[in-house]
Amino acid sequence: SAKVLLGLNFYGYEAVGGDTKAIVRHEYLDHLKKNKGSLEWDSEAREHVFRFKRKGQPCTIYYPTLKSIQERIELARTMGTGLSIWEIGQGLDYFFDLL
Repeated sequence: SAKVLLGLNFYGYEAVGGDTKAIVRHEYLDHLKKNKGSLEWDSEAREHVFRFKRKGQPCTIYYPTLKSIQERIELARTMGTGLSIWEIGQGLDYFFDLL
């Protein structure tokens, strides 16, 4: 029988100017340590966003958090689907607390 899975990413995206690239745990943690910025909840994307400036240029990072992961787990339960986690080794260690 066919099974539907909801994809759950354990990596994030960094947008600077018109360029966007995937980032993993160590890159995200480096940005948090080195840059002053704001961590905000994006209610449309259902994801936390870290915003800061690098050399005067706005930078935006979308990276999963416990809240966003929990919302996706609940969505999978509601829809009766399974979960598919990709790049499992690239997330923060505490992500597994919800599984």
